[in-house]
Amino acid sequence: MVELVDTINLEFIGRKFVLVQVQLAVIFVLTYGIVCGSFLFAVGVIGCFLMEKNMVMILVVLELMFLGVSFNFAILSVCLDDIVGQVIVLFILVVAAAESALGLAMIVIYYRLRGVLNVGGLNMLKG
Repeated sequence: MVELVDTINLEFIGRKFVLVQVQLAVIFVLTYGIVCGSFLFAVGVIGCFLMEKNMVMILVVLELMFLGVSFNFAILSVCLDDIVGQVIVLFILVVAAAESALGLAMIVIYYRLRGVLNVGGLNMLKG
């Protein structure tokens, strides 16, 4: 947990000032971390729609979406001082690595058979 604490005098309530301690660093990390993770996920979603013809780029933006989600889990885990989010990040990264390995293997086999990496010809693979 971040130890930077700043004190802020809010307003006069009754006959005394209310002294509130706000952990500004934790709020800063939480807000900008969530914004950064959500931005990564949004770039991945937009990339899926823009790169709909190239299989390798679809795989890359899918990894970017996994990275955005795991980044949000990690930020929330640190700010909430809980280990569960970091365990979920570990599982997400393991699944993403397995998905990348299998996806790249299938792309290499498809390229050897067809000679192109066009997504449009995938319906011909039905058995």
